[in-house]
Amino acid sequence: VAFAKNVDLSQLKFPLYLVQEYGISVFRLAAITSLTLEKSNNCQLLTNTQVTSVTQSQTNQKWIIDTRRLENKQTYEVDYLINACGFRTGSIDDMLGLLPKRMVEFKAAYVSHWPNQENNWPEIIFYGTRGTKNGMTQLTPYPNGYFQIHAMTPEVTLFEGGLVSSKLDSAQPLLPSKFLAKVNHQWAPQIVNNRTTKAIDKVAGFIPSFGNATKGGPPMYGAQQIPGVDSTLRVADVSFQHERYARCEIVKASSALPAANTIIDKLIDIGMLPDKLAVDNTHSATYNLTEAEISNRAEKLATERNFPIDLASRINPSIT
Repeated sequence: VAFAKNVDLSQLKFPLYLVQEYGISVFRLAAITSLTLEKSNNCQLLTNTQVTSVTQSQTNQKWIIDTRRLENKQTYEVDYLINACGFRTGSIDDMLGLLPKRMVEFKAAYVSHWPNQENNWPEIIFYGTRGTKNGMTQLTPYPNGYFQIHAMTPEVTLFEGGLVSSKLDSAQPLLPSKFLAKVNHQWAPQIVNNRTTKAIDKVAGFIPSFGNATKGGPPMYGAQQIPGVDSTLRVADVSFQHERYARCEIVKASSALPAANTIIDKLIDIGMLPDKLAVDNTHSATYNLTEAEISNRAEKLATERNFPIDLASRINPSIT
């Protein structure tokens, strides 16, 4: 209804498709993950820890991982190694002498605030050709008038020089230093303001009243890994180039559990797990988390990163 009332239908050339697809809040997903890890007796999470080398023992085939945490060096020996390092996955492949082809792309979405809007907006995608001025535009609703904007144009989500490929002598695509600086630090406020304004203008071309929206927070950005050499593919890939090594490249959050189950199946096949694990058992660690726990942690994560806490809230709290 909100779509029909507000969108300038004269701007659309194609039929409209309605699908039922649930949204994922990155803050709530992070909250669930961190809370579950903290309650687990079988997982040790080491943050602020840099892997400096990975080698394989010639005696027992285990992996020897050298790390540095602050000024302290520590070595770990593991039976099985899973490389899930995001856009830096290639750095571990280089240590192992593996050279799969891959791409990395720096991208950004923008947070806008369009107050006095009802909360029953769906996510909307206006189809267009990627990389052109008419590239796909995506509007994602959050509670209390906040919207996240993607627009696959060079002025909004995409960046000139932001798509790079691995080379013959390295599996790690090298992003230009200006993009790495954005990944590791913060953006200049002027760039954030300019790009957010262009994102709002892009949506306003389809929804005229959206022109009243303002910047709602910092951009949501990062470097995205792309398995293979086709930049149009956005699928997860789990590959096994060694009996005791899995490379897990997740592009979409919804692919995390299927990718994990693929690795579990592999561990069963090679005899490192004795029996077929029931999928329900792998989820049971999250069953005891309460709504209050998840919301409080999600809002804390959002606040620490200077995002509105609304991005950590549920659009319709009455739905359980």
